[in-house]
Amino acid sequence: MYDFYFSIFALYGFILGGFILKKIFKEKIDTKSMTLTTIFFFQPILAFWGFTKAPIQLSLIGSGGLYFLTLVLAMMLLFLASKLITSKPKEIALLSFTATSGNTGNLGIPLSGSLFGPIGILAATMFNFMNIIWNVTLGVFFYARGDFSVKDSLLKIFTMPLLWASIAAIIFNILKIQIPERTGEFLELGAHASIVVQLYLLGLFLADIKLKKMSLLYNIWVNTGKFLILPGLGFLILFLVSPYIEIPKIVQSVFLLELMVPLAVNNANLANLYNCKPRQVSETIFTSSLVFLLLVPLLFWLFLK
Repeated sequence: MYDFYFSIFALYGFILGGFILKKIFKEKIDTKSMTLTTIFFFQPILAFWGFTKAPIQLSLIGSGGLYFLTLVLAMMLLFLASKLITSKPKEIALLSFTATSGNTGNLGIPLSGSLFGPIGILAATMFNFMNIIWNVTLGVFFYARGDFSVKDSLLKIFTMPLLWASIAAIIFNILKIQIPERTGEFLELGAHASIVVQLYLLGLFLADIKLKKMSLLYNIWVNTGKFLILPGLGFLILFLVSPYIEIPKIVQSVFLLELMVPLAVNNANLANLYNCKPRQVSETIFTSSLVFLLLVPLLFWLFLK
């Protein structure tokens, strides 16, 4: 467990670097340009590399479908509840979607590997795939919905290179098209750079947060959705389908674990890209990360007992 904590704090070191530089240079560092670079250059490389690195396991596709269903049900529940609170599109978008997008890749995959070994990594990769599809479709729609019509928000989905890179990689994977070794090395370099840049960018966003102005109710709402409603629905779905579908215990554990990882950095990227209250979104990424760190001992006890 100590090695895992060290790994998390090492990753958060990149966030700290962005935070410190933003505090020093302030407006000289342009977060909008960094966001565009991440979304339209680095993220497609990361997605293509990730989906061509290992064969897609057909046995895990059913579990991935259940994972996606859980996200849909949680989002619908949060959406209906948010309509009772506000009628503003941006606020509805944040209250409905933010809690459903977790850090299944940068954190979920290595954590699943440390807990469950190679099988855990394979299962986590499938759930991360579903999470990426979720982000580049519903995520783009909801964050764009704050400033665009329903039609324009739907069209924004097809402007995301991450979506097309993912589709291309899946086609390569299914057709078993081999990536040349040297090309794979360059893709891996870009993929690792993408992770670093995303964490650094989160530090830039966090530097603009004023603790006295943090929305307590909004953070409680999102974290409740993330750590109670989402895994609660996941557990209920597993309970209901287990008599009819055989899902290995390890896959079930990874399923629940991936629903409980903190919010994805990509939430801040999309919020900044579509001007949908990026500071508030960054707040929830920060607070969800703190909550998750407090939950780590409980997670180890639940999944390794």
